[in-house]
Amino acid sequence: MSGVEIPSDQYLYMAAQWALPLTLLGGVSKMKEAGEGYLPKEPRETKEAYKVRLARTSLFNVYKKTVQSAAGQALSEPLIISNVPKELEFLQNNATGDGRSMTEIADDLVQEHLIFGKSHIIVDFPTSASAKMNYSEFKQAGFRPYLNIVSSVSLIGWEYNLDMGYPRLDLVRLSETEIERSTENPWLTQNKKQVRVWHNDFVEVYKYNDGVDQYIPEDNVYRNSLGFIPLITGYAAKKGFMLAEPPLEDLAQINLTHWQSSSDQRNILHIARVPFILASGFGSDELQGMEIGSNRVVNSTNAEADMKYIEHTGKAIEAGSKDLASLEEQMRVLGAEIFMGQSKDRQTATARQLDSVEAMSLMQLTTRSVLRMIKDAYVIAGMWLGVDASDVTVQLGQTAPSEPNPTAAIVSMKDLPLTNTQLFEEAKRRGIISPDAKYDEAALKAERDKRVEEQSEAAEALKQESEEKLEQSVPDTSKGEEEPAEEPS
Repeated sequence: MSGVEIPSDQYLYMAAQWALPLTLLGGVSKMKEAGEGYLPKEPRETKEAYKVRLARTSLFNVYKKTVQSAAGQALSEPLIISNVPKELEFLQNNATGDGRSMTEIADDLVQEHLIFGKSHIIVDFPTSASAKMNYSEFKQAGFRPYLNIVSSVSLIGWEYNLDMGYPRLDLVRLSETEIERSTENPWLTQNKKQVRVWHNDFVEVYKYNDGVDQYIPEDNVYRNSLGFIPLITGYAAKKGFMLAEPPLEDLAQINLTHWQSSSDQRNILHIARVPFILASGFGSDELQGMEIGSNRVVNSTNAEADMKYIEHTGKAIEAGSKDLASLEEQMRVLGAEIFMGQSKDRQTATARQLDSVEAMSLMQLTTRSVLRMIKDAYVIAGMWLGVDASDVTVQLGQTAPSEPNPTAAIVSMKDLPLTNTQLFEEAKRRGIISPDAKYDEAALKAERDKRVEEQSEAAEALKQESEEKLEQSVPDTSKGEEEPAEEPS
């Protein structure tokens, strides 16, 4: 074994928590396949009896139904993606390169959030001819970026460092299965295991070789022109960088208890429905070869001999039914809670703002995370093509948002706790002012003072002008009226 395929300790810790949810998602066949792992064998229960009991057990799969229904409800309104550059419009209806739309991607991401507590997208670009073609040739040939949902099960390892206090991925290992044509029969295919390793500047692939039982690196190493790993991660139950826990683990555990109780209930029903016969006073030789049934006579030399049916009173069956009903109610409540946040009543505005995230329901957190991931996917896809997609907006609703107004955005930011320097840099980033402009606090203050002085002088001049006009418009009443001149005779 080469080692590239060995999962990290962090992965193994999370994988142990995923085992039950993933088995439940596989349905009744996977639960039965797990056997004694989720349905223990009773003491002194024979192997044959256990197989019969396991075959008789049915699964009331509330966990799987909750995940699927919640995803559908989260996306009950249309996904509105606006301000998309023309070069990226194709992603709306063909995000993965094989015809899957952004809405389908969003549905998968919501389910991944609910199952694993996180989800991943990698924004990839065709690499088949990257060694022979430059960027302009790629663009002329029509090569386009595409999205690939990376299951948490496949992301087996990662490495990162802190860049300005923020974690930045340096390496990601993805366990994959490629379908290849069989070398022995051209009409058949076979699954080939491989590990894809992303670095900031290149991508390498290790393929499993049966002969040596190792993962051998391929000769071709593909260049990653982005300079960073285009992996996008969203969280519903974050526990650290790239770490999360299944947010519906409690529901999965109750569903498992229901599975086990249902098995007991089905087994006891089978026993209780078939009464057994109690025979007393018979000699051992009299019971040998005795046939019991209709049109049969039972004889005994003992006048006190007796034979009768013994039936179950049904108390245990009733208790089992109540237990199943209680478990189903618990699952219903746990399933509904994902749409309800924790209500809080804090006194100060700051405290209420800090509580806002905690007060959001699991589905609100999940939906916002998925919408943010989709926006980031457009931005990175634009980077592959040299297109600015930073103004793309993603939301759920009936109408699209208005066109972005960079200036209005900066004005609204004045209410945030940002310094003038930070606002200045943000204005540069949004193209409102020249990227070559320099922030000079003293010069800006002098300019502001000059403008204030000019405005004051202008206001004073306007005031004086208004007063002069007012004086000219008022008649002088200090002199008496002149006597009219005599008319000539």
